[in-house]
Amino acid sequence: MGRGSSSTALYLVPAGVAAAGAAYWFLARPWFRRWSSTPYEFVSSLPGDELMDHPRYSTTRSITIDAPPSAVWPWLMKLGQGWSGIEDEVFDDSDVHNGMESSMSAAGPMQAGDIVRLAPNRHPDISFVVDRVEDERHLIMRSPGDRARIYEGSPEDGLPDATWAFVLEPLPGDRTRVVVRFKARGRSSIAGTPVNLYALEPVHFFMERTLLRGIKRQAERAADEIEAESMESRRLSVEGHRN
Repeated sequence: MGRGSSSTALYLVPAGVAAAGAAYWFLARPWFRRWSSTPYEFVSSLPGDELMDHPRYSTTRSITIDAPPSAVWPWLMKLGQGWSGIEDEVFDDSDVHNGMESSMSAAGPMQAGDIVRLAPNRHPDISFVVDRVEDERHLIMRSPGDRARIYEGSPEDGLPDATWAFVLEPLPGDRTRVVVRFKARGRSSIAGTPVNLYALEPVHFFMERTLLRGIKRQAERAADEIEAESMESRRLSVEGHRN
């Protein structure tokens, strides 16, 4: 009896692992890779795509923000400048949160070659380098290993190991569609491929989704405050004319 149960378990465990792997590959992974994106957004060409033609790994994720690009853009510019949508949301760092406004007011716009540290307080090594910026339109970044090749005149081909593009599309009603595409050409290996698929990809998804939701919340809050101030200003103006 016991021997039969052991034999059954020997078959069930691999079968369960295979079923879980298949469920991840065919159900969870496609959802991770294109979270909230339309089929068109997933296959369309975006700024920054020309930097990497044949990535081993690519994701396209999107979010709609009830605020105009002018309210969304400043929060992208805050990345690595005292506020990180990842660090602030995941780690709930009150010091980062309290310093967001003052740090941005003192910081200038991003420029090509700038380093963007996604978790500057806890993990300063997690960073990207800015490739190019178009105000209120897109922010294109490369992996930090490309800095020397691109900006210090190295004779290498300059192809990036990873690219990260944030593209803003204005929508009717003072709204913004943010489409984010990440591409990487990391080398595969017997050990590395399973780790990337089943460990790093889900982590990347949750971190990027957290970042997008953080930008959405802060931009909508800022837009609401601007609208409230505008309404109050109009109210005071009307009352002034009456008096």
